[in-house]
Amino acid sequence: MGTYSNLCDYSEISHEGKTSVTMAHGGGPKESLLLASYLDSLFKTAGKQIKITQLKDSVTFEV
Repeated sequence: MGTYSNLCDYSEISHEGKTSVTMAHGGGPKESLLLASYLDSLFKTAGKQIKITQLKDSVTFEV
């Protein structure tokens, strides 16, 4: 999503069987809320529970 929309920079780290994805952006807290809400809805629709951490200029989720 970030690559195609130029909405954010994406980074991924895998450790001990878990994957942590960070989406960094420059849009402030409202953009973080948008991304966190989008991700929550997307994964709930797919039947997956994820942990989301929302900061001022980034959103991190772990699957």
